[in-house]
Amino acid sequence: MAATAFRRGLLVETSGPADQVVKLMPPLTVTDRELDQGLRLPAESVRDCAAD
Repeated sequence: MAATAFRRGLLVETSGPADQVVKLMPPLTVTDRELDQGLRLPAESVRDCAAD
């Protein structure tokens, strides 16, 4: 999922024994538009991975 998100332009961090935790770390100065996009991209990435 992290690689799919990266291809869409979103950096995420994974953790856990099987990388099952995805961390989103937006800056404190994030705009509403950036936040909307930052939440849309991981959702699309998960859908893409689930479809494979």
